[in-house]
Amino acid sequence: MDPQTLSTLNLRVLSRYDPHITHIIDVASYVVLYDFSLETQSWTKKGVEGTLFIYHRNEPPHHAFIVLNRNTTQNFGGVLASPDDLQVTPEYIIHRADAEEGPEGEEAEDTITGIWIFEPGHRARIAEQMSKLSRLGTTGPERGKTIDVGSLFASVGGAGTTAGSTNAGIVPPVELHPTARAEPGGDRVTAIRAEERCLAQVREQVMSSEMGVRSMWRYVIPIYPKQAWPGKVGHVQTLTINTAITTNRPPGASSKHHHIPSITELEEALINHAGAPSNSNPLNPTAPHRRYLRDYFHPPGSNVRIPILTAKTHLGVATSRGNRLENEDRSQVGILEMPRGRRRGAWLGDIFYFSVVDGHGGHGCADFIRNTLHSYIERADPSQISDLLQNYRDRGGYFRRFEPKSLVDLQRRLDAANKQSYVELSLQRMLARFGRGNGGVQMSMEERLELAFLKADQVFMNGATLQNAERKRDLSGAVASCALVTSSDPDQPFWTANHAELHIAHVGDTRVLLCHANSGKARAVTVNHHPDNPLESARLRKFASGFVTDSFGEERFGAVANTRAFGDVRWKRMGVSAEPFLQKLDLYAPSPKDSDVEHGPNEDSVYAYMVLVSDGVTSVASDQEIIDIVKHHTTPSKAAEAIVKFAEQLGTDDNSTCMVVRLQGWPEGVGKLVDAGVEDFTGELRGWRVEGREVGGRRRQ
Repeated sequence: MDPQTLSTLNLRVLSRYDPHITHIIDVASYVVLYDFSLETQSWTKKGVEGTLFIYHRNEPPHHAFIVLNRNTTQNFGGVLASPDDLQVTPEYIIHRADAEEGPEGEEAEDTITGIWIFEPGHRARIAEQMSKLSRLGTTGPERGKTIDVGSLFASVGGAGTTAGSTNAGIVPPVELHPTARAEPGGDRVTAIRAEERCLAQVREQVMSSEMGVRSMWRYVIPIYPKQAWPGKVGHVQTLTINTAITTNRPPGASSKHHHIPSITELEEALINHAGAPSNSNPLNPTAPHRRYLRDYFHPPGSNVRIPILTAKTHLGVATSRGNRLENEDRSQVGILEMPRGRRRGAWLGDIFYFSVVDGHGGHGCADFIRNTLHSYIERADPSQISDLLQNYRDRGGYFRRFEPKSLVDLQRRLDAANKQSYVELSLQRMLARFGRGNGGVQMSMEERLELAFLKADQVFMNGATLQNAERKRDLSGAVASCALVTSSDPDQPFWTANHAELHIAHVGDTRVLLCHANSGKARAVTVNHHPDNPLESARLRKFASGFVTDSFGEERFGAVANTRAFGDVRWKRMGVSAEPFLQKLDLYAPSPKDSDVEHGPNEDSVYAYMVLVSDGVTSVASDQEIIDIVKHHTTPSKAAEAIVKFAEQLGTDDNSTCMVVRLQGWPEGVGKLVDAGVEDFTGELRGWRVEGREVGGRRRQ
């Protein structure tokens, strides 16, 4: 059958469901639909699979799609009216649709449908087509609804009344893909297995950065409406941050009638909670609000969301490529989604993740570490240790007898636990103790971080040694500093908690700095992994003699300046390892101003803020200079920009990245820390350095 005749017949069939169809835009021969459950946060088959048609209508909504079910008479359709209702991943097209109303007047849950397309070529084309049409959609009242085929699809044979489905037994004369039509036991089985693999992958993708939920923030800040200011705690509203700062929905209020505060309103709210009341409540619960698709990939709750990076009072990130052709620096901010069963002690609350990654020799390794390291921390498991260490030992050289002490000890604990007889345990005890194959062994955060760093390095190396289509290997590398912070009180964010824990994991020459709240002095909590570090030179001289000094007097190991790094495949056998430097610190809140104790026992562990920087900054600025710059700015965002600008003024020729994170010791209600009496130790020196640089530049001209 020629394509023109086939299109005419298909159009005739579809017109029975939707009389307003004008023409078919695109077709995918075989798709399978899945439903996303907000309650269980999991995907299940919808019971609809068949041919997907995208078509144009002569009245709003102007673009729609329908899947004609090949198994039953229940078809499924939807409209393409807003890009906020569509999410595209490498394997799936995810569509959100509003439900009309819930049972007995209750608020209805919007539906999330995943569209899996068997043919990879069709998948990319259909995703692009649906995204383009969604951006062209109108903003009228029909926007985002599931198509009610009882009205919109006025079927000749009698339509069902359920939104998104129809009872019509018409089989369109479409030509299915040969694989989709094959007999059981043939290629059809291959299609089913491919579909099942994608279903398994989507569970991970729902919680990945591609789905927009990796950096969800779920901590709470008190916000005081005009009716209740400090002292009337019983009436205090809460502001929840999800990658987003959000406000709890009043009981009984609809999620579709909620106001997203503007940045100005948000910053006023964050400031006002410690000061005098404003004229009105900036978080008006009666203002209309539209929820976005990404809101639904989150445990159910009465939250609306806006991006965390707009909350500049708590986090600031700035970067510059300097004089380089490309910027190989990367940064990542988010919250780790570790299973509750693997958390201990202070780590029962939200675990915040901050990292700065500095790539070299290309951006491939930096991109990989930025996008995946947090996932390896989340999924670290003692059962991975044996294969991981064996893989390193097989590389020979420095790693021939590779036995990192903490992981070897953890492996021994696992082996001892697994020697107990399974027969002696009841089924319930067995599931509780051995349910994840780790023998019930709990990892410390230090062990988890070391395992994650080595695992990420191993996976990148294994991929880098495979030649791609151009017969080139990825020989790039990266260094990184990661900071994990959590409050000991799960109901408080770390910057307002009385006690929080900070864990640092670091390889290379990126740096993490803390500012003492009382003295204003800088504290470096990482060390550079350079050949001139006595511990590093002692570690490597046993296995290699590749230490050289370049023309600038800087000692190098082979062709690299860092003795510990991710990637750098050419130098792995010589000892360039991803074993991280680890450190744990306690962070405390300052003593209350009305306290009789002038300096509490934990005053030395009160820090105002944390700074993570790449070596493009530290190569030209001292630790104290970096810390002092922050004291002259009202928000971490402005401070991060100022630090990068200072490095550029001093003539750094490397990529520069800075991240500033607010901690408990930043005084409430105070803008610039210098206004609170915190001393700037390097103000005059910084001025002289910048002026001298400018004078030298004018002379050279």
